[in-house]
Order: sequence, then structure tokens, then C-alpha cells
Amino acid sequence: MLRGLSNERRLAEIDRRLAELRKARPERPDHATAVQMLADARRHARDADRHWRESTARTLLARQLVVQAYRRAARAHERAAEAHERSARARVGNVAEHMRLAEFHRVAADADWRRATDVGSQDHQDTPAALPVGPADDVG
Repeated sequence: MLRGLSNERRLAEIDRRLAELRKARPERPDHATAVQMLADARRHARDADRHWRESTARTLLARQLVVQAYRRAARAHERAAEAHERSARARVGNVAEHMRLAEFHRVAADADWRRATDVGSQDHQDTPAALPVGPADDVG
């Protein structure tokens, strides 16, 4: 019996809250306001799409610059390795140290080449042309 009263009370509270929410719901806009809201939404969608495309282009440029930097670093490591190998062959200075440094620079060059390849392979994954055309592209 007591449980039934609390359920009835709870249902009455829910009914009151639903009535409040219905009253607080905004009225439907008139035709002119709806047209203006639609035009604003389309403009915002165009702006968002333009910003996204600009951001994507900047990201691609940054990736290209990173790839170039890794390639330059790899070539510099290769040149350093060759110089240490030449010094070791000519028996200039500490031969073992030159061989160790040559190996270090070879490993660093390989890592830089690998990074350049990894970053370069990401270039075409999120370009605007690679993504499917959706409703946002149809916005007039």
C-alpha cells in the first residue's frame, strides 16, 4: 500500500515536470525566421567546410616539410657515417671509435628514412579528395 502511494506521487511529479517542459519549449518560428535560420546554418556549414579544407592543406604542407627535414637529416647522417668510415680506413685517430660512430650514424639515417616514409604515407589519408562527399558538400 505504501509503495503504491510513492509510485503515484512519483508519476504525478513526472507529469508536472513534463508539463513544465512543454510550456518552456520554444514556439515554432514563422516562415521568415525559419528561412533565415536555414540560411545561417548553410553559411556556417560553408564556413566550417572552408576552414576544414584550409586546415587540411596546412597540415599537408607541414607534413611535407617534416618529410623534407627527415630526409635532410638522413642524408647528413649518411655523410657523417661515410666520413667516419673514411677516417677508420685511413687509420686516422681512434679507429674503433670511428667505426662505432659510423654505425651510430647509419642507424640514425635508417631511422630518419623510416620516419620520412611513415610521415609521407600519411599525406593522402585525410585530404579533401580522399574523403567521401557528404551532405556538407552539397550546402548551397
